[in-house]
Amino acid sequence: MDGGEGPAEIGRLDSMMMAALMHRAERRGELEDFIHRQQRRFWSSAEIADFHAAHEGYFEEMFLGENVVSLLELEKALAVGAFSGLCEIGCGHGRVAYFLNKRLAGLKRFIGIDLSAEQVRRNRERYPDAPIEWVSGDALAWIKANGTPGWAFLTHNGVFEYFRRDELRELFRDIATRMKPAIFSISEPLGLDHDLETELGSPPYGYERSFSHNYVHLLKEAGFEILHRSEYVSGSHRLLRLVARV
Repeated sequence: MDGGEGPAEIGRLDSMMMAALMHRAERRGELEDFIHRQQRRFWSSAEIADFHAAHEGYFEEMFLGENVVSLLELEKALAVGAFSGLCEIGCGHGRVAYFLNKRLAGLKRFIGIDLSAEQVRRNRERYPDAPIEWVSGDALAWIKANGTPGWAFLTHNGVFEYFRRDELRELFRDIATRMKPAIFSISEPLGLDHDLETELGSPPYGYERSFSHNYVHLLKEAGFEILHRSEYVSGSHRLLRLVARV
């Protein structure tokens, strides 16, 4: 479990051991690496495809609901400049990438990347005729090897919250340095008490212990211009919506 090789379904005893391991990692100053290992194990598993299938309703409820502002702002940003492709990082069940492929007809290339090989297999089977490249693997490594100028990058409803802060800094800087012009559309949860004006770090938050990154700071630090910024807050749910350009 400490190495990120725990069971796909965690029972009561497993949860107790996980809490003890997390507490030990925090005492040792290794909490970020520990959380990253566990999240990567979970999201790359074959079982995660069933999780995505059970939560497909988020597409209508969130992407076309409370998050539709991100889509509209992305379209506005794409209308200014020469853009040729879109890459969704953490594509899950593929409905967002498939919808954008139909809606953004001016783009020539669509890529959906996910850690789970089983999820990517299901997407290829589900959308056999869609001109979308379904990629299984690490998004940062793939973008570094294949990214070109003129792309838009997108996350929806929580993907970067499972990345380490140093990984995001490297990704944003690489895109800003080598891939201009580029657009980022980000829809990511934040901790309710994370003040983006004063807290520049990435504190763990919530029961998942994912990371509340300061995306505004990280993007500006890399050289991006923020075109749109808004938040959606409902109960314990806080979602940051950003569209940025470099």
